[in-house]
Amino acid sequence: MVDSSQRELTRIRDDWPDQGTWDAFVESNVEGRFAHLYNYGMATECYGFRSRRICFVKGSEIVAVVPMALTRSLLFGRKLISQPFSEYGGLLVAPELDRDDIREIVESLRAYIAKNFENVALEINGNHGIPSSLNEELFAGRHPHSLAYLELDANVDEIWKRKISYEARKAVNKARNSGLTVKEECNEATLRGPFFSLYRESMKRLGVPPHNLRYYLDCYRAFGDKMKIFWAMKDSIKVAGLLGFACGRRISIINIVSDPAYWNLRPNDLIHWEFIRFAAENGYSFFDFGSVRYDGQEHFKRKWGCTFIPHSHYYLMSKQQDALRTLDSSSSMMSQFSKMWTRWMPAALANKIGPVIRKQLGR
Repeated sequence: MVDSSQRELTRIRDDWPDQGTWDAFVESNVEGRFAHLYNYGMATECYGFRSRRICFVKGSEIVAVVPMALTRSLLFGRKLISQPFSEYGGLLVAPELDRDDIREIVESLRAYIAKNFENVALEINGNHGIPSSLNEELFAGRHPHSLAYLELDANVDEIWKRKISYEARKAVNKARNSGLTVKEECNEATLRGPFFSLYRESMKRLGVPPHNLRYYLDCYRAFGDKMKIFWAMKDSIKVAGLLGFACGRRISIINIVSDPAYWNLRPNDLIHWEFIRFAAENGYSFFDFGSVRYDGQEHFKRKWGCTFIPHSHYYLMSKQQDALRTLDSSSSMMSQFSKMWTRWMPAALANKIGPVIRKQLGR
């Protein structure tokens, strides 16, 4: 509990200059994710977004951070997003702060945005670590869905036997018996070569506009060995890859890419398990599987023993704002868009205009 005299000392800092203390705060927080880290803004700037690093301090100590980017869209106008292209972001607070501290911080943030960005809302991707009742009080929630994570609260053998379903274990064993092996490799050459080739094919198949290559290269330059890809190998061929980030006590995966010609060998299951095993053996506490928006996603993630928690996009608006244009990724319109993209969009055109669309959506 922080008493009222301390609470009065909380102050906002714009564009905090010290990466070391910022990242130490994020990585020591159980809810900290890669998108909260200081350098994530380097990746979003490749789309022309202007990153801002806002934090709140008491004395010389950081007690909350909220990284964000100023975006401009033909669809949604000017908007602050924390964080673009990620399911994670938003306000990350020290666990010792109480509800009044958080209210004070949010109102200070609202005043800061109103002063520096006329009639601009802040979109917050997630509610990590803030009680849901307080989120509902302070922010406007839109488009509820779920996030899935696996708690790594046992040794590897216990996780395999107790948490991973028979269905998943059977698939992993089939992959091994089919001669698939696993290799961890993430560098610029791998990103430019097998990863990006499989990534664009996978996005086309899923009906999702792809990022440009620079986004992934800038992520690698920003995070180095915190960015990891586990590959399923058939002889010397990379047939599937699972990309994720390490931050503090968490691994968060964001992309699965694979060649359909090898799906019968179950490479996707194998690399999920090997990434989970790596996380458990190296002292991580949580393995984030990302969002759940439809039944197929839920089924796949449930077989890995995931816990599902409510998730939304939250908005912090000025006192004058009473309407907001938002994107519902789970809407029937977006579902139809994905089907048309998969079926009718030529691959060369999809690769060219995909990043333009991603920039407009900010997701």
